[in-house]
Amino acid sequence: MEEVIAGYTEKLGADHTNTLRAKNNLASLRQDQGKPAEAEALYQEVIAGRTEKLGADHTRTLRAKYNFGTLFPDQGKTERARQLLTEAHDGCLANLGADHPHTQIMARTLSRCVAVQFFGNYYFSIMTGMAAPSLRVIFIWRAKVHQDPCCEFVKLSLQFILE
Repeated sequence: MEEVIAGYTEKLGADHTNTLRAKNNLASLRQDQGKPAEAEALYQEVIAGRTEKLGADHTRTLRAKYNFGTLFPDQGKTERARQLLTEAHDGCLANLGADHPHTQIMARTLSRCVAVQFFGNYYFSIMTGMAAPSLRVIFIWRAKVHQDPCCEFVKLSLQFILE
């Protein structure tokens, strides 16, 4: 894969869309291999290149932010993940609409990220449908008391998933 990127860089340039796509694919591979530092550096290059070449609101740039955001929850960096996933989701919502598959995937991933941030291990029992009925009440109470719009977003998403 590194050879492909080197070839694209030499022939097409570092900011060419094919070069950036190859880097994004390598970042995803490194993430799957459990090499977050390598994946992070590659994702940052892809986001910077796509932002410069295509613009910050282009769907490929937003997808790169989304991919980068999925790197952080496993490392316990839920706030950084939430920031990137929110940017990606909001951009897709504005550009593609709520019914587009990319927007819906990003909404579900953001919901999971925020649920982990708020509930930690309880999140897994919620997502698998094994949560006690009282947990829904706690979730709704927390959303109302804290008036956190993202928490409200997760509440609505989880109700949809559980029903």
